[in-house]
Order: sequence, then C-alpha cells, then structure tokens
Amino acid sequence: MEGEFYCSYMYIKLLKSELMNRFRYIDCQVQILKESANARRVHEAMTKLPSSLKETYIEAIKKCEDSSYSEEAHYLLLWLLYSFKPLYMSQVAIILSIDLKSREVDSDAEMLIGLEKIIDTTLVTVDDEDIVQLAHASVKDFLLESNSNIHTSKLLNLNAQLGHNIIAQMCLLYLLQQNEAKNIWADSLYTWKIDINTFEQYACVYWGEHT
Repeated sequence: MEGEFYCSYMYIKLLKSELMNRFRYIDCQVQILKESANARRVHEAMTKLPSSLKETYIEAIKKCEDSSYSEEAHYLLLWLLYSFKPLYMSQVAIILSIDLKSREVDSDAEMLIGLEKIIDTTLVTVDDEDIVQLAHASVKDFLLESNSNIHTSKLLNLNAQLGHNIIAQMCLLYLLQQNEAKNIWADSLYTWKIDINTFEQYACVYWGEHT
C-alpha cells in the first residue's frame, strides 16, 4: 500500500512538472509570435517555431552567441546562476561595465540599451522590483544541464568553476578601481548596512565566497 502511494505521488509530481513545462513552452511561443510585425510574419514564424521547450532555449542561447553582445550575455548568465544574492538592474549595469580583458571599469555604468538587446527574454526577465532573474525555473535547469549534455555542451560555458571565477574577478577589479577614487574598504563596510543592494556592497561581502 505504501509503495502504491509513493508511486502515485511520484507520478503526480512528474505530471505536474510536465504540465508546467508545457505551459512554459506555449508562453515562449506566444512571445516569439508577438515579436512578428504583421500577419505574414506571424505565419512565417509559426512554421519555424522550436519543437520543444529545450529547443526553444537552445535557439535563445544561439541568438546570444551570434549577437554583438555575446560576452555580456555570457557573463550575465553566469551571474544569475551563481550569485549569492538577487541582482538589481543597477548592479547589472555595473556588471556590464566591467571589462575583464582590458582590466577596466567604465565610470559611467548607465545602460544605454535595453536588457532585451543583450539577452533573449525567454531566458532573462526583470520583475516589478527591478530584479533581474532567470525567466523560469526550467531555464536554470536547462542551463545547469547544458554543459553535461552532448547536444548542448558546445553552447556557452556555464560551469560553476568558471562562474565563480568570473564573478570573483569582476568583484575584485571593481573594488580595486573604486579604491583608487575613495577609501572603499573603510567607507563601504560602514555604509552597506544602509544600502544593501549596491554592487559595491555585494563585492565587499561576497567576493571571497566565489574564490
């Protein structure tokens, strides 16, 4: 009896997960069709829709890789996967201003383009509180599984070691450059309790956790 109950429970859990993924897949397709300019474009898009939720995410990743903002999209996904705190748009603007190749931080961290130009909206969204997050739990599952899947392993490298390494580098580079302008080590530890949602506070508190 107990075994039958457990089997029923697992079946319902699996069915619920499958239904949620189907609803998510439909939602993604609706978003794709909404981007069509007219009825002809809608009909064209319908013939090219991905056949599954997984294929939808693969197409979204490929769009990121093929865009001129592929590096920014890559880093943002790593942050969203491995950051220890939610990310606000103001923090994302700073993340996108950090150039690890030149070891520089753009002093003007204002985003001049919308986030949707950098990364596909089927992967990342911004909520009413200005928090940037993965668009759905299934996105995180797909991204974490993609590196171990032979069909998706050639997509963006999103493994944990790389993610924590990139985040630690960005935090340290930002802190070192900020320290040239002000005594961040003395000031920020005092002020972060007042404003806990700054990139400066995150870098001061969590950079060591990523090493």
